[in-house]
Amino acid sequence: MSDNNFEHRCAIKFCFRLGHNATETFAKLQQAYGDSVLSRAQVFRWFKAFSEGRESIEDEPRSGRRSVSKTAENAIRVRDLVRSDHRLTPPYSPDLSPCDFFLFPKLKNHLKGHHFETLENIQMAVTDQLKAVPISEFHQCYEEWKKRLQRCVASEGSYFEGDNVEFSDLSTEAQQQIFELYNLKAGLSISYDNRGEQF
Repeated sequence: MSDNNFEHRCAIKFCFRLGHNATETFAKLQQAYGDSVLSRAQVFRWFKAFSEGRESIEDEPRSGRRSVSKTAENAIRVRDLVRSDHRLTPPYSPDLSPCDFFLFPKLKNHLKGHHFETLENIQMAVTDQLKAVPISEFHQCYEEWKKRLQRCVASEGSYFEGDNVEFSDLSTEAQQQIFELYNLKAGLSISYDNRGEQF
């Protein structure tokens, strides 16, 4: 919290304790602080909180992302942990990203060697190329992506190259993980049997 916010909240609480209403409090803050005053909505929100019994002028702890500190000691601990088991943080693999193995190469091949004068020209060329991709190619890409994910799950995230892993060779647990990943990526909620058939 900035020093100004702290000072303004103290003044709001002080005015409340003196018996002023929210409108009067905001007017007094404007007079005292000019353009640097809190917004009317903020003043009224804090005034209401004090009138409902709030005592603290500090912000409430926020939910969501936790505050963490980066220290040399923490960095070393994380590095050692990752080195001990590379599956904790699997490396980014362009082989698993449809944009990397399907879309970007298509765009790159089409746009290669062209000089564009403006950003708008680039955007139009990319949009036109994306619209020109037949739906059947997107379906093929999706099927290829499923195969690549199956290989990744079958290898338990380890490096693989040229492995021919069939879906039926996977454990039931691995098959379920693949389907859950598909559903997550596609925003679906579909159940499958052990042969990959929807039911």
